[in-house]
Order: sequence, then C-alpha cells, then structure tokens
Amino acid sequence: MTTPEPAKARRNEADGSTRALKPHVRNDHFVIAASERLRKLSRRRGVAARTFDPSAELGVFRRGCHGTLAFEVANAWPPTFESENAQAGRALSLEEWLALGEDEEGEFVDGHLVEEEVPDFTHALTVSWLLRVIGLWLAGRGFVVGSDLKILTSANRGRKPDLAVILPGSKAPPRTGPLRDPPDILIEVVTPTPRDERRDRVEKMSEYARFGVPYFWLVDPTLGAVEIFERTLAGNYQKLVGVTAGSIDPVPGCPGLVVDVDALWAELARLRDEE
Repeated sequence: MTTPEPAKARRNEADGSTRALKPHVRNDHFVIAASERLRKLSRRRGVAARTFDPSAELGVFRRGCHGTLAFEVANAWPPTFESENAQAGRALSLEEWLALGEDEEGEFVDGHLVEEEVPDFTHALTVSWLLRVIGLWLAGRGFVVGSDLKILTSANRGRKPDLAVILPGSKAPPRTGPLRDPPDILIEVVTPTPRDERRDRVEKMSEYARFGVPYFWLVDPTLGAVEIFERTLAGNYQKLVGVTAGSIDPVPGCPGLVVDVDALWAELARLRDEE
C-alpha cells in the first residue's frame, strides 16, 4: 500500500519562501497583508495598481498574481469565527442591552457590550446616500432603515448594521422592539481601521450568513469599492458583484434598482480634506 505524500507547501515566487496553505484564514491582519503583498508585487512587475481587482482586499487574488496564491476566500466563507470578547466592555444581559437608550452606543456580543465603530462624515454621508437611493427605488413597497435598528442575530448576539433592507413581499417588521427575523439585505459601510475592517469583513459577514440574511453588501469608501454577496444553499456568502466605478445594474435581488457607484464617489468627493 502506498503511503500518500504529505501536502506540499506552495512556493512564493516573489521571495522564494514556502508556505503551507490553510483552508481558513485566521490572521487578523490578513486583509492588510494581502493588500500590501499586491502593491509590492505590482511594483516588482511594473504593473499599475489599478490593474488589480480591488476585491483582493478580501483575499481574492486574480489578475497580476499568477504563480502566487490563487484562491478565493470569499467562496469559503463564513470563516472560522473568533469572539470579540477581547474588546468587550461591561457585562450585561440581552434584556439590558435592548433597554439601553439611544445615547448609549454598543452591540451585544456574548454577554458583553462591545464598542461600535465611530463614524466620520464620509461614513455618515455614504449611509444617507444609500438610504436615499434605496428608499426612492422601494417607493413605499418595502423598508430601508439606518443604524439605530437593533437586530438579534442569535441568542447571544445583537447587532446594529449600517442599513437593513426588507424587500417588497417579505414579512413586515414589528412596530416596536428589535428585529428578530433576517432582513433581505444588510449593508455595512467599512471604517478604515484594522479592528473595524475585521469586524465588518469577517465577524459580521460570518454572523449574518449564519443568521440567514440572503444578501450582504460591503461599501468601502476608502478603497472605493462596492461588493455584494449572496448566501448560498450551503450557508456561505459568495461574491456576485465587486466594482470600483460605473453602475451596478442589475442589483442582485433588487429588480429595477440601479446603484450609480460613480455618483456615490462624486458625492463623497465634495467633502474637503483635513487642514
């Protein structure tokens, strides 16, 4: 009987080192490292940075990366989940979290109050722009709300996504209290800090997939990218859209909706730089 060969390490052609590939990426700084890797590789090969798909920030290595890592992390998601308890605040019950006033920020994670991201004007303007565009498309046929809404994604987790969308034909949300059923779309606007990027791109994506949310959008003003994921029958998210310019037409799950990405960036470009 022949003994199977051990798994071989993949050679990194950029520096000659070898590294074993693992199916789940648990490095908190993976997104940042992937981005830096692509920038360095592009400089070595004389390829302009814009030739790369910006979804490389999610670990999707495509054009210009032949001979290096070639896999799609997005199709393997939800990834292995790690708790946010390391950044948790005071302990409290779910009932206490639901009773918190609007002036007390935070999400509920494993019996603790976890600090939310601190939005800047870019973040707030992106959310308001999306609310306006989606609201006009819905025209009273469904619902779209902002980040004050509390959603119970499991028995021990409560989130406050940037936007939640309930499409026409779906069950109407309750008049009071948190949302306990998965909405059709959840949208997160990424804040450019390692902690907040990890929360949106890894922790919340994994959590929303387990909760059963059909569509998840990531809007990243810093990268200038809009990504749309659809939940598969296996319970993972698979990326359907990843754009940096132009328009998204059709929008998955939203017949008749057109998202003019160029118009969004133009709106954000009206903001002034810090002095």
